[in-house]
Amino acid sequence: MKKLTLIMLTVVFSTISLTAIANGTLSCSTPWAKSVPVHLVERKVVASSQNGIVLMEVEDIFFNPTDSRCEGVYKFKMPPGAFASGFWINTDEKEWVKGEIRKIAEARKIYQTITSRLIDPGILEQKDDEITVRVFPIESKKKVGIRFRYFFAAHGDKDRLVFNFPIGFANSITPDEERRARAEPVPARLSFVATLFDADSIVAAEASNDQVKINATGSLCNLSLSAESALVDDLSVSYRTGADEKISVVPCKSPDGSKYSLIRARNIEYPKVDDVCRVGIIVDGSGSMGHRNKERALKAITTISAMPKVEVELFVAANGDLRRVEASELQKMEFYGNTQWDFVSTFPADSNYAGVILITDGDNLNAKHLQTLWRKTSRRPVQVIYLRQAYSRALAVMAENFGGCFFYGKATAQDQLPVALARLIDVLSNNPFLVLPGDRKVMPLFGSLSDAAYYVLAFKTGNYSLKTSTGKDLVSFDIADNMEPREVLPWFGGIAGRQLIKQLEANEQTPEVMQKITELGLRYGQTTDYTAFLAVPEEIAMMHSDAMNPAYLAMFAAPNFRQSRQQARDKACFANQRVLMGALEMFCMDTNFKDPETGKDISETLGSLEHDLYTGVFKIDKLVELKYLKSMLIPPETDCEYRIIGNWMRSGLVACMVHGPVDEAKPSIEEMVKQYCAENNLNFDDFDLPYELYGGYPWSVSLEWKLQQHLLIRLFFKFML
Repeated sequence: MKKLTLIMLTVVFSTISLTAIANGTLSCSTPWAKSVPVHLVERKVVASSQNGIVLMEVEDIFFNPTDSRCEGVYKFKMPPGAFASGFWINTDEKEWVKGEIRKIAEARKIYQTITSRLIDPGILEQKDDEITVRVFPIESKKKVGIRFRYFFAAHGDKDRLVFNFPIGFANSITPDEERRARAEPVPARLSFVATLFDADSIVAAEASNDQVKINATGSLCNLSLSAESALVDDLSVSYRTGADEKISVVPCKSPDGSKYSLIRARNIEYPKVDDVCRVGIIVDGSGSMGHRNKERALKAITTISAMPKVEVELFVAANGDLRRVEASELQKMEFYGNTQWDFVSTFPADSNYAGVILITDGDNLNAKHLQTLWRKTSRRPVQVIYLRQAYSRALAVMAENFGGCFFYGKATAQDQLPVALARLIDVLSNNPFLVLPGDRKVMPLFGSLSDAAYYVLAFKTGNYSLKTSTGKDLVSFDIADNMEPREVLPWFGGIAGRQLIKQLEANEQTPEVMQKITELGLRYGQTTDYTAFLAVPEEIAMMHSDAMNPAYLAMFAAPNFRQSRQQARDKACFANQRVLMGALEMFCMDTNFKDPETGKDISETLGSLEHDLYTGVFKIDKLVELKYLKSMLIPPETDCEYRIIGNWMRSGLVACMVHGPVDEAKPSIEEMVKQYCAENNLNFDDFDLPYELYGGYPWSVSLEWKLQQHLLIRLFFKFML
């Protein structure tokens, strides 16, 4: 699926978290320094819940202690499945400017136009469950504030509902050199207030922090926490419901008179199946599935194969081919090559499987591939076992329409892999769906039926049921006219629109589907792949009325603007490369490059990074997995691709295939090759590269594969002798 993006303009921010509990951290860059820390002064969090669905508002205030105006980068990690629904910014310590929803392309153009003139706006992006805000300028010795809202839902844990509030921070920043010398972090103020409502009543509410004040009576629970500290943990709150119902239905009425049904399904019991459950398991055999991912895949297969009355048939997908294998053969196989999914069309259509499990790291997987596999198996469920440690909302939404997605990292972190996989097999063999009056199936807005699932639907009387793939009723319930609706806050009506958006997000993104998602995002004021928030202070908007006028957008690509925009992208790309070089240095310092079996030096390939000296490609995601990078680098341009030219342990260098290397940003390709030859005792005349084909911008044509290989193979031949 397309990258899920949320843009909100005001001042420039983008996010970087310090530790697992540090959330909503701001760092700055100036013309003289990168990643200058800006300390958090205050965080205010307000949350409101209706039967497990939460609207949470976070307001963060930061102070720039430096003597320089700087550009800021802010990140915030939301709970899985969350989506943003509001944005404000404060750059003058007085007035909060509210963001308005716009088409994403329009918002981006306005943002880029104004920032090219070096005056105030900002951009906020959402990818999966993380939002990133960029702000410029943050004035010296001034405060800057960001505020945003998002929706998420509680998850089920046996008989309890659990709310994970990501309110933690780690303020390792000091306001001045004197304190920095004493390594005294600055405390920040935290204010947290939440009101939880549950129609089934709230029993035995508890919090992970014993300083939280809890006042629970009947269906209401009020929570509050105040603290002043440099280190605050995230907060987990849970409770049991008074009625142990599998299905909870709350009719709701918003202030505009609209009526909805909030349906919560949890702890669904599946009927015991006496017959053997045949499962087809497809293992992604591409190069990115080697090492740890292969170990995870084998562990999942072993766990499933050991379950009673489960019969497993294994397939491996590699190099565009799909073939049947035995478990012993799979263990000996070497995973390599690119990820290709055309093989799904060759899956045996006549096999009588209860469902299919696809074990992968998700590279290049899209809804069309899952849909093809789903159809090949006569619309039996396709469950994805996703091996990366990070949650992917895009994959979760995409997979839900065809069976579901199991996040391996979550289960292993909680040491519950056998239990979680057994639940997956239950779901696979039953393939439950909520069926509305008229036999229309819908997918959950939040969660899944293997845990706790939430639906927000337009109020309609009739019989509703959870059914298995064979049509057997698991739970059946009625919604009647005489059910008294509960008055809810205005924010609640918007999430009914999100239910429609989520249904559309799971489909193939045709122009018609994209247009419909855009319309719903604009109507309900929510971020989607195609909509974003734009917030520009009034005085800035007046100064740049030409840019704010949609008619101006057609003139957006004027040459002088293209030049300034390109310079900004160059800077951002070179900053990424510096971060990457630092991560590589730390990785090499910590790594023993001796093969444990042969004793051979494997430093040329950088061990688990699997650096290919011919192409320069290496596994940058391994640096994230091993915590040398906090997150994947955000490229300033879609085509940016970072590679290592030469042997990194000798004189290799990091380079972008669009912008080139940091130290070689000015010279042409010809000059760069001359310099490289001089440094490595190579004969420049041996290189018969067609330099004239590379154009005016040194690295632009190096995106073409043939020229790219022509250059790189020549540069690397020294190291392959």
